[in-house]
Amino acid sequence: MNNENLKSNDERTPDERRELASKAGKASGKARKETASLRKTLDMILNLPAQGENAKKLFKEFGITENMTNRMLIALSAVKRGITTGEPKVLTFIRDTLGENLKFMVEEDTSQENKRTIKIYLPEIDSTNEDG
Repeated sequence: MNNENLKSNDERTPDERRELASKAGKASGKARKETASLRKTLDMILNLPAQGENAKKLFKEFGITENMTNRMLIALSAVKRGITTGEPKVLTFIRDTLGENLKFMVEEDTSQENKRTIKIYLPEIDSTNEDG
């Protein structure tokens, strides 16, 4: 990118800034609509009944006979792969999907001028559920 061709907003007239903001807003709205449409289409596909012999075998293996959707097929495939391979990425995906991952709560304190403090909190861990 050639930085000599860039102009800061300070160098632009109010009309130029307004026109650029309008273009950016329209592009942002278009991108949001496209993302929403893609999400809706993917959701429809995932909720369709799963088909094919491999899908039927996998559902039968897990004892599932009803509501056999593509969404469930993906989840079962991940579980089976995690169980059989012990692959950390697959197991992490399953754990995170279940919402059982440790999340950090980050709080930024800017109350003092020219000083920035980041505080990190770990969620409380239930000590009654220890395995050891």
